Amino acid sequence: MAQAADPVSESSRLLAPDDVHVDRKIAVYVNVYDMAPDINKKTYWIGSGIFHSGIELLGHEYSYGGHPYDFTGVIVVKPHRAPQVKFRESILVGHTSLSVPQINSVILQLCAEWTGSSYNLLNRNCNHFSHVLAELLTGSGVPGWINRAAFLGSCVPCLLPRAWRQSPQPSEDMTGAPPTPPPGPLDMTWLCDELPDAHPIPQLDIGSSVAATASAGISDDSGSSSGGTTPPAPHLV
Repeated sequence: MAQAADPVSESSRLLAPDDVHVDRKIAVYVNVYDMAPDINKKTYWIGSGIFHSGIELLGHEYSYGGHPYDFTGVIVVKPHRAPQVKFRESILVGHTSLSVPQINSVILQLCAEWTGSSYNLLNRNCNHFSHVLAELLTGSGVPGWINRAAFLGSCVPCLLPRAWRQSPQPSEDMTGAPPTPPPGPLDMTWLCDELPDAHPIPQLDIGSSVAATASAGISDDSGSSSGGTTPPAPHLV
């Protein structure tokens, strides 16, 4: 069963300087999660599957998800604690010789570039983000099999539901100005508890609907949801 998110406090969303790391390189890991465990049991061994990923270093895990706003979609949680998915494995990507301030600068740069509204399941998802962040830190990207399903889907987009091909769309129920988040990566506490009612993201959706559709078979190209008035939640995949 998927674990609940373990929020990172607002004061620790970025890395804190630590003298112990001044003279040695910092290990960088990609943490991989199953989004569709039943499917992945069959496809993992042939180098594919439906996965979520995040980059871990110094006790923080950074990932990316979509939402209908123009502020960042970069999320920080405690390692191995991404919500609504099952942790599979942690893979050492490499080591970075960047200092903690330099690493924080990289993360802040990506926070500005990777907005929630620019998310795309096939071409700009959480695994693309993990690859970019890992490459900036270590010079090496994440293993290709982590995002192979999205690559294969991008080759035949016409066969996929419209909702999978679009960036997150605002709900008609959203009113007023969008919320203003704190600078830097978002934590789960702000996402789940501090957004006003007009712009709720009540639960971080990291692609469970995509996995469910894949498990049941693709049959709907309308892109419509199952009803209700809740605006779309972020989805990291």
